[in-house]
Amino acid sequence: MKKYLLLYLAVLLGGALLLSYSKVLEKVTAPVSEVTASENRTDALSQIYINVQASKMSSLYRQNLKLQKALQEIGKDVVLSDMQKAQSGNFNLYIAENLDNLPKVLDANAINILWLPVVRQSDDVTPLRAFDVIVVKSMASFNHLKAINVRTAFIPDAFNIKSIPHRQPNGKSMFYGDNSGFSLSLYLAGKQEHSLDVYGKGFESLWPIDEIKGNTPSLDDFSRYSAVLTDQSDDDIRDELVNAKIIEIIENGGVPLLRFNSAVYKIFGEALPLYHDEQEFIDLLNQLERNSDFVMQIRQNLKLVSQNWNSISQAQKFSELFDIMQKKRR
Repeated sequence: MKKYLLLYLAVLLGGALLLSYSKVLEKVTAPVSEVTASENRTDALSQIYINVQASKMSSLYRQNLKLQKALQEIGKDVVLSDMQKAQSGNFNLYIAENLDNLPKVLDANAINILWLPVVRQSDDVTPLRAFDVIVVKSMASFNHLKAINVRTAFIPDAFNIKSIPHRQPNGKSMFYGDNSGFSLSLYLAGKQEHSLDVYGKGFESLWPIDEIKGNTPSLDDFSRYSAVLTDQSDDDIRDELVNAKIIEIIENGGVPLLRFNSAVYKIFGEALPLYHDEQEFIDLLNQLERNSDFVMQIRQNLKLVSQNWNSISQAQKFSELFDIMQKKRR
C-alpha cells in the first residue's frame, strides 16, 4: 500500500464518487408577486436599500459591505441595514442565508428583490411570492425556479482578484481545507504518492508530518503554488454552488484544481480546467506542476473573466434588475 494512501485511509475508509451559459439575467414571464405598483410610478433608480437578515457582526453582513461600496461606485445612493432596524425605499434588496430565516417585506408597493444562496425542489416557494425577483447563487436553484415560473436571476458571490506582482509558480501543489470528512482531492493525490504541502486542521495522523505546513496559509501562498487543491462538498456539487474557499483562492492569485461544478463552469467556462474523473485529475495536476506557462495563462484568463463577475459587475446586474422591474410596472 502506498504511503500516502495508507496514511489517509487509516482513518477515512471508503471511496468517493466523481460527480459528474446561458444569459446572466434571465426573466420568467410569470409574476412572483400579486402586488403591483402604481402605473404613475416614475422614481429614478438612484437609491437602493439593502436589508441583510443578519446582525452587523455576521460574515453575511460584512460580505455585503462590498456590494454597498460597488453600488456607490456606479452612482447609487445606498442604505445598508440589518433586520433589527430595517428600512425601506422604492428599491429594496433583501439578503438572507436560507429560506428558514426570510426577511419580511416592509413595503409591498416597492420593488423588492430577494438574494439567497439556494432554493431546492423540496422547498415551499410560497413565502418567495412576496418578492418581485428571487436571485440565487446556485445554478440548480436558478434552473428550478425558472421551471416553476418564478422570476429569477443567477448572481453568485463576487470574485475580486487582487493586483498581484508577477510571480512564477513553484512547481508544487498545495492542499487547502480542514479535515471535516472524506477529501476526494487528497485521496486522489495520495493514491499517486503525490507530494503536497497541506494547509488545514486535523491532518496530523492522515498525511506525512513534514508536508503539513500549518492550519492556515497566508494570502500570498496561493499565488506561490502551481496548483491549489481544495474540496467541494456533495451539497456544493448538487446545488451547483461556488464555495468560499474557491473564491479566496482565485481572488489571491491561485489556480484551484476542481472537480466539475456547473456553477464554476458557468462563471469561468474553459478559462479554468475542471476534472471529471481520476485520470483527468492526474493529467491536470501534472500539467500544472510541469508547465509554468500553462499556469500563468490560466491566471491571466481568470483575471479577465472575473471582470464580468466582480463586485462592480455584481452591482450593475442588481441595478439592471431593478431597472427591468421598474419598467415592467410603468
